[in-house]
This record gives sequence, structure tokens and C-alpha cells, in this order.
Amino acid sequence: WHPEPKSLCWAWCQPETHGNTARPRDAAALPPNPGAHEYRNAKSLWGHKAFRLVPVIYLRPVGPGVGEMVLVQLEGSKVQIRTKPGLLLEWYEGLLVLDALMRSSEQCQWLESLAGRFQKERTQRKNLSASLYVSKKLLTIAVTGPQFVTREGTVCAHRRSLRQDPCTTNEGLQEPGWYKVDRILDYMPPWESFVNPKFG
Repeated sequence: WHPEPKSLCWAWCQPETHGNTARPRDAAALPPNPGAHEYRNAKSLWGHKAFRLVPVIYLRPVGPGVGEMVLVQLEGSKVQIRTKPGLLLEWYEGLLVLDALMRSSEQCQWLESLAGRFQKERTQRKNLSASLYVSKKLLTIAVTGPQFVTREGTVCAHRRSLRQDPCTTNEGLQEPGWYKVDRILDYMPPWESFVNPKFG
């Protein structure tokens, strides 16, 4: 997914600011090693404590292929940053993340700077509908991590289209490392998982 040029969207970044610049950080990436994982757990560095959303204006792509990057400009600034397309969220989905944070009991320092903007957006839209967004945008999309390998061997980052053709199953055949899903018991949208300590 790429936004329209000059359109507003959100970028995932580190929670702290470095001067006037926001540093991109992948909210879906796993810690690189067990030590980093233990450190994050000990410091409760998940969700809003490890990541923040920054309003940006999408400018253009800046690289071809797998290493593709895009250029965005911080809203209300001339500062431009390069980031991966998978670290961008549509404007409405970012509002749903902010809404989930507002409803949670966790204190969030960076959310305070966006609270006025969020209330203005909420007033203009009269209502944020998560179910409408899911039905229009996410029913045919799987939200994944930074590197997901499909059974066809295709590598996808962050979001991928779901198969539209029926999948044929062979009950007697199961390849090592692959596990059959019998059914989905429940669904948690990405914005709710961000504020959940088990998933954020």
C-alpha cells in the first residue's frame, strides 16, 4: 500500500524524539535476539512505550525492489524522513490506534501531544467505526510482521492480500514446519492488539 502523494498518513517511529526528527521503528518486528526480548519484557517496552505514531505527509517512493523506501515529511515541518512503506498507516487506521490508546488505562506521553488533533478529527467524523474499517479495508488483507513467507514462497511485509481461490487440502499430507488451521476462534484488529500487553 502506498498513499496518494501529498496525503496525510501515519508513520511508526521510536517513542522519543531526537531533535526535530522522528526515527522510524517497525512496530511488528520481533526483538533481534533473546537478550533484547528479555530487556523489552523487563522494561515493559511494548505498544506505546516502544512505538509511537507520527502524522506525516506522503511524498514519494525512493527505491525500487525489496529494499524499497518511501519519503515522508513530518506534518507541520519541512523535515523529511525515509521509511519502509510497511511502517505507514492509513490516516483512519491511525485514528483507530489513537482511539484504542485513549480508551486504555495506560498513560501515554506522546498521545498527549496528539489529543487535540484526535478530538478534532473525532468531532468532524462524528464517529470512528472500527467495524466499518475492518469490513472495507481488512477483510481481504492479512496483517503480518515485517517478513512473512507464504506457502508459495513469496515474501510479504506487513500486509498481504488473502487468497481468493479456494484452498485445496490434503488431509494425509503435512509438510514439516507447517500446521493446519482448523478454525479461527477470535479476531483482534491491529489497533486493539497494539494496546494489549500480550501482543503490543
